[in-house]
Amino acid sequence: MSAIRQRSDATRTSGPLKETSPKPRKHESSLTPFIRTVKEAKDKQHITLPI
Repeated sequence: MSAIRQRSDATRTSGPLKETSPKPRKHESSLTPFIRTVKEAKDKQHITLPI
């Protein structure tokens, strides 16, 4: 029973994800300045960050 329930949940979540596919692009554009500042901080402090 639990396995069937998990499957139905997976199909339920996959449906809305297809509709909201354009959203991640906005997310990336908003994240780029943050990544830039992190890279600047990395250059200043000489700390190796996994980016």
